[in-house]
Order: sequence, then structure tokens, then C-alpha cells
Amino acid sequence: PSPPARTDELSVPIDEDKGDLTYLDTICETPMVRLGRALPPEAQQARVLAKLEMQNPGGSVKDRIALGLITGAEAAGKIVPGRTTVVEYTSGNTAIGLAMVCAAKGYSCVLVMPQLPVMMERFMICRSFGAEVHLTAPAHGVPGMQKHVEQLLEENPDYCCPHHYIN
Repeated sequence: PSPPARTDELSVPIDEDKGDLTYLDTICETPMVRLGRALPPEAQQARVLAKLEMQNPGGSVKDRIALGLITGAEAAGKIVPGRTTVVEYTSGNTAIGLAMVCAAKGYSCVLVMPQLPVMMERFMICRSFGAEVHLTAPAHGVPGMQKHVEQLLEENPDYCCPHHYIN
């Protein structure tokens, strides 16, 4: 029998021919599971599958979106690691995904978020990936966050916003 596959700290099999995986390599590689008893009785004969996106390294389907935004901007020549700072306004899991992807790919990251106590955990996670977090007054809402990002973009020519709300 062949020896068991080597794994990294995330218990992801390592293909010795491809080298070690990074956590970005695990995005989108989440398992599909069949739903059975979770379905109503009349639907239990159907084959219904669910993708466990919460098993992405950042814990959300937003990891997939963040990776797509950054790789898309790279392919379009809009951003360059070590030179470009990625800046975005967001209040959710997209912030965590962007902070994680930027850290892995060598981009500085500035995230603009509303200063709400319920967001404290997200601020801390983003900061743990090295992102700078700018907090705005909740009363100013999304327009306040947008205005802050626009000001940062005007003042910093090496900043780029992936515009996840419209992209």
C-alpha cells in the first residue's frame, strides 16, 4: 500500500508534484454533501446537494468572491503586489475574505466599515490578516463609507477599489 498523503496545517492533502498548497488553494474546494432528512418528507426522494462554503478558509462563500475580485483585477493589470493597496467599503464577510486574499498575495489592504459594536469581531479578524480598518459613523451609512473610499482613492494613486457591490 502507498503511504498516506502528507497534509498541511489545514489538513489539505499536499501534492508533492505541485508543492505545498496555500490557504488560497483551498478556496472553492469545499465539499458537496447530500441533504436527506433535512428536506421535507415529500422531497426526500430527490437528490439535493449542498456545497459547504463555510469550510472555505475564511469561513464564508465571500472568500470565493474576494479571490475572484483580486485575481480579476490582477488579470486586468489594475493591481500589482507590493505596489497597490486594495481599498474597499464593506461591512461583512467580504471584508474578511479581502483581508485574507490580500495578505496571501502581498497587497496592503484598507477596509472601510461602519463602527458598530456587533462588527468588533470582524474588525479584529481583518486586522489579524494585516488589513488597516477605517471605521465610519454608522449614521452616515453606506454613502459615508463610499465617500471615505472615494477620498482615499483621490489622495492615493496606488490605491485600487475592486467595487464588490457593482462588480
